[in-house]
Order: sequence, then structure tokens, then C-alpha cells
Amino acid sequence: MLKDNLKITKMFKSEDSKFYLKTGFKFLGVSIINSLIVYFLFWTVIELNKTFFLSQGYSGTEEFKLAYFDFVFKFIIDKISWILGFSVFVFFIGIYTASLLIRPFKSISSHCASLRDDSSIIYGSSKLSDFKVLQSFAELFFSSLRKSVKEKKVPCVKIPDEFKQVREFNSNKVFLFNFMLLFSIICFVCTWFYAASANEIHSSTLELAFKLLPANKTEIFFYLNNSRDVWYNIVVASSVITTGTYFLLARHLYTLVSGASLGYFLTMRSFLKGNFNARVHLVGYNYVRLYARHFNKYLDHFCRELKIKIKKE
Repeated sequence: MLKDNLKITKMFKSEDSKFYLKTGFKFLGVSIINSLIVYFLFWTVIELNKTFFLSQGYSGTEEFKLAYFDFVFKFIIDKISWILGFSVFVFFIGIYTASLLIRPFKSISSHCASLRDDSSIIYGSSKLSDFKVLQSFAELFFSSLRKSVKEKKVPCVKIPDEFKQVREFNSNKVFLFNFMLLFSIICFVCTWFYAASANEIHSSTLELAFKLLPANKTEIFFYLNNSRDVWYNIVVASSVITTGTYFLLARHLYTLVSGASLGYFLTMRSFLKGNFNARVHLVGYNYVRLYARHFNKYLDHFCRELKIKIKKE
């Protein structure tokens, strides 16, 4: 039992595990902030409705206040379990997103570990890779090194023109497509829930008005019937807010890994050009540090195998 607890503790101390958790909490945090903004708008409309009712001269003020808020928020209370379940879902979507972010580095690291046992293994990247330039160049890189080991020759590779001028990684279409697909699911569910909440609150308000307010107060019912447009506008605004914040989150997450991807790419390119001292040194990217260490160890192994002298720092 103690041994299992130590394993779990160690697992959450690793840098990539921390990255998974941080990303999960970022997703959850964005969802919570969006919900607070939307429900603040809901609360504002509810307060306006209450004020309007009271301005019409309804005498049972305290009774009305209690009945009004109990009735309006019954839907939210009934859906507490659903809200908690969705929060857990969003959190794990964030963890899954983190796994996609570090997948290229994990793939390269795993391949490097395999090469130390069998240098003939061929590197294969996914066709749906999130970092196409890095994965394409990694195929060329490992193919060139495998050929060098086989022929016992120092690698001499002509860098293809498409890789020569790469200085930075621009937004990756595949990456954004994958992430916007995930975000679209979250945004759709959030918008549906906000719309359902708005409709339920509006319907509850009408029902309460029919029960407690005088039937001759036609201006109240006219106001309530036409206030549906206000709820609709709030739902539209919530959809825009949710989409915008998750898009910004996607951009933020992309910047977290694009720099590390570029570091890998530049190291590989420099190594193939003959700079056999080139190694991946990433400052501020702790979540890929372990994978970079495996990659660097393989480069050391390669240089020893071909008896390439490297300068010690």
C-alpha cells in the first residue's frame, strides 16, 4: 500500500504529469470563468425582472422575493450533478489535450530509446501529426543517421530547400483543426446548457408571474414575453465569449510547445550540417526535459558508435 502511494506521489512530481494537470486546470478555469460571466448576466436580468415586478405595486414584497428566487434557481439546483460531471469532463479534455501537445516529443524520445538497442528501426510519424515540419524533418534526420550507422560513415546530408529557411513555426493547420474540434465540442455543450438555463429561467419566471401577480397586469406579461430576446442575446454573447476564450487558450498552448518543437528542429538540422556538438537545451520547457534528455543521450550514443569526436562543454 505504501509502495503504491509512493508511486502515485512520484508520478505527480514528474514534469510532464504537472503539465497534464496544469493544462487540465487551465481548461477547467476557463470554463468556470466563462460560467461566472454568463451567470452574472443571468443574475442581472433576474434582478431587473424582480425590480420590474415590485415597481408594478405587488404588495407581498418579501413573499414574492423568496418565491421568485426559489423558483428561478430550481433548475440550477437540479442540475448541480450535471455541472460537476461536465467540469470533470472538461478537466480530462484538458489532460487529453496536454497528451497531444507533447506527443511529438514523446514519439521522438521513444524512438531514440529503441535505436540504442536496434539501430535499424525506422522512424514513422503519424499522418495527423500536430507538428508536420518537425515530424517530417525527424523522418529525414533518423533516416540519415540510420544510413550512417549502417555504412559506418559520418552523415553527409543535403538539407532540402523547404527546411533551409525555417526560423520559426507558424500556426499549424492540423494542430488548430484538432484543437478547435475539441473546443467546438466544449463550446457546443456550454452554449446548449446556457440556452437551456435561460429558457428554463424565463419559463419559470412566466409561470411564477401567472401564479402570484394579478391577472389584470397585462404590461407585466407583455414585458416578460418580450424579454425572451434579452435571454437570446445573452446566450449568443455566451457563445462568443466561450469560443473566444478557448481560442485564446489554444493559441497559448500552441506557444508553449512551438518553441520546444523549434528547438528540436534546429538541433537536428545543425547536427546534419556537421555540428555534432548540437544538443537540445530548452530553458523554460520543463515538461519536455525528460524527452530532450533521451534525445541527447541518443546523439551521444551515435557519436560514440561512429567514433565522432565532440567538444566537451
